[in-house]
Amino acid sequence: TLRYDLLTHVAHFSVGANSNGTLSNSQNWPWTTQINAAHQAGVKVILTVTQFTPSSTLTLITTPSYKNAFFTNIKNLMVSGKADGLNIDFEGSGSYTSYINQFMADLTSYLHAQIPGCEVTFAGPVINWGGWDLTGLANSCDGIFIMGYAFYGSWSTTSGPNSPLTGGTY
Repeated sequence: TLRYDLLTHVAHFSVGANSNGTLSNSQNWPWTTQINAAHQAGVKVILTVTQFTPSSTLTLITTPSYKNAFFTNIKNLMVSGKADGLNIDFEGSGSYTSYINQFMADLTSYLHAQIPGCEVTFAGPVINWGGWDLTGLANSCDGIFIMGYAFYGSWSTTSGPNSPLTGGTY
């Protein structure tokens, strides 16, 4: 049971983005019952798109025909499921990071024109290991969703917060 009264957004994880702009593994999107319940409570529903292979991401975001196909395909999926926004979760480092800000700016402009009022965010790293231009990324979309994974746990020699905002070498 979700306490929608405590939430502003819920995110569906995830739909896969292929290097040629097609989509895969939609995890049974749309989850109509959950989407309707969220919307009835005033909670926004965000569709998350993933791609975890940097070379595939590079191909997708730098090949105009693939990029345009992705834009159309993701817009259609968002509309069919009544999504209020999109979160891009492209992970790993590599040469694609130098192209991601323009891709996000283009995607944001496209989706804002096609689905007025929608939110477009990027799932960014809590630590900038990959040489991201985070200021440019923040300016290219509506926001950055920081992925705060566990920094401490049963494997740690000391105790600490799950995802510290400051401190240590982070």
